[in-house]
Amino acid sequence: MANGTSCEPFPNDPNRCTVILAIRHSMAAISMASSVFCLFVIWALRKYEHFSQRLILWLTVAAFFDSIAYVLGDLQGSATPYCTFQAFMLQYFDWASLLWVCCISFNLYWNVIRQRTSNHFEYIYHGICWLFPLLMASIPFAKTNGYRPAGLWCWISSDYVTMRFLLWYIPVWIAAIGLLATYIYIIYKLKKQVAAYQGTYNPETERNKELLKEDISGLKYYPLVYLVISLFPTINRVQNALNGERYMYGLLVLHTLFSPLQGFLNAIVFTFDKDTKSRLTVHQLWASIRSRFSKTHSVKPYEPEDSLRSGLLPAGNENTPLHSDFTPSSADEASPGRP
Repeated sequence: MANGTSCEPFPNDPNRCTVILAIRHSMAAISMASSVFCLFVIWALRKYEHFSQRLILWLTVAAFFDSIAYVLGDLQGSATPYCTFQAFMLQYFDWASLLWVCCISFNLYWNVIRQRTSNHFEYIYHGICWLFPLLMASIPFAKTNGYRPAGLWCWISSDYVTMRFLLWYIPVWIAAIGLLATYIYIIYKLKKQVAAYQGTYNPETERNKELLKEDISGLKYYPLVYLVISLFPTINRVQNALNGERYMYGLLVLHTLFSPLQGFLNAIVFTFDKDTKSRLTVHQLWASIRSRFSKTHSVKPYEPEDSLRSGLLPAGNENTPLHSDFTPSSADEASPGRP
């Protein structure tokens, strides 16, 4: 037990605290290693040169530091500076990760539904995803001991249950449900566009359709990651609030097991992307690494198969449709662009 502190949630069975902390640190370490792997692949294959892949890069960076916050978590008996730092870091990078997922989803919506590039939003994305979390992580400082031990690690104090839900659980579920609704709408519109397409067969158009479906198929799992990692922590905190901070061991174990898994689950989604998976061979990675340190690049860097896949068009064409030959019928064009 860290620093000789007692096991407050289970004072009669301190071994339970030892088990839960071991699970937390193990899951966080797995997520950290998974994030490092993703960062390495993005660097080795030069995926960061393309806008849509940079969004995944920054999501991975946020998930990496979020994993560090979970690794730092330990049993604390009082609101020490270390406890406050760990709680602030956890709140900040949880929010940063969520917002980068939202930006990825908005980017896909803008490309598919509005049929416009979104490269010019990059600095706005950074402002939102790094500054807004600072606000949400700073609010608890307005309260006395806003950050303090919250069970087996530090977070927003149990004295401020309403703040816990307003600053995290309610927003995260609104966002997760909104993201899923967005993807359902995108898939619906895509199928409607394909069904309404009229004209002679065009191989390039058919290829664009397939690429678009692949993008949606891969990216749609990022909000699902948030649903998975948020379910048991939400149930556990609701149970805590309704039962005067009396803990159920099974729920706390599930909370501890899932909450640090964001980096790991993001890595699974990232790895199973069709283009990424096809390049994850020893030969490809070794050749890519060698090319990074050679004066002449013998390996072609990562390039999306189509401008539609990367969301890129020549400079100055932000308002140009992504694929002018892939258009719905006139009746569909008259329908509103948003649900």
